[in-house]
Amino acid sequence: MKVSSKPPTYYPSGVPEDHPTDYRSGKWIYLKDTADTRFFIPIHGLLPEKRKALKAEAMAARHKDLIRNVNSEDRALQAKELAGRSAVTIGGAILGIVDGLSQP
Repeated sequence: MKVSSKPPTYYPSGVPEDHPTDYRSGKWIYLKDTADTRFFIPIHGLLPEKRKALKAEAMAARHKDLIRNVNSEDRALQAKELAGRSAVTIGGAILGIVDGLSQP
């Protein structure tokens, strides 16, 4: 159910427009589109399966031509993971060298 046009804001059917929308009451799903579309998923009164279904429904509303930088977060996470792995590899190599130097 659409409750606002600017930005486009949707609540599941049956959720009143004055329902609390803080983090204790639910979760916002932002589509990262040019209109800043968002969906509110209430926490209370819904089984986890229903919340998953609502989230999937919200994500299905994405229009590929309107999405902006959808992969930037994915790329940032991949870079962070790669940097972490590189640091571990370099750290292991340094320890190996130091260990080799310390042995007679």
